[in-house]
Amino acid sequence: MRASSNSNSILIALGNQLKGDDAIAIEVCKILQKNFEVFFAFTSPDAFIGKIKKKKPKSVFFVDAAVFNGPFGKVKLLGKLKNFESSSHAVDLGLIKKLLSPINVYFLGINIRKTDYSDELSDELKKKIPEIASKVEKLVRRIAND
Repeated sequence: MRASSNSNSILIALGNQLKGDDAIAIEVCKILQKNFEVFFAFTSPDAFIGKIKKKKPKSVFFVDAAVFNGPFGKVKLLGKLKNFESSSHAVDLGLIKKLLSPINVYFLGINIRKTDYSDELSDELKKKIPEIASKVEKLVRRIAND
C-alpha cells in the first residue's frame, strides 16, 4: 500500500499468484497504486476490513479476476451480484458491504481464462496489463466521481 493522491477511493487487489491469470488484479493494481491507495489482499479480503474502516474512504473497489461472457481482459462492474465466486476465494458481498457500511462498496472483475497452477500470467494477458489498468482507473473514477 502507498499513500495516494486519491483518498476518497481505495482499491483492494485480490488474487492468487500461484494460479496463473487469477493474479491479474494484483499486477493491475501495482500500476494503479500511483493514483489510488491500494491494499494487496491476495486471497484474504476480510483481513483488511478494519484498515479500510479506519481510512474512512467514500468508496472501496475490490478488483479481482473473474470468468464471465465477454472478451479476455474485459473489466466489468460485478457489484449487483449477491455472491461473487472466484477461483481462489469466495467473497460474500452482502457481508462485506454490511461490515463496511456506510462506505460505498463495488466489485470489479477482470475476465480471465487460465487458472492452472502457475506463478505467471498468460502471455496474452501480460501484454494487456497497461490497457486493463487504464480501464479499471476510468471505471473507478466514473463510478466514484473523483
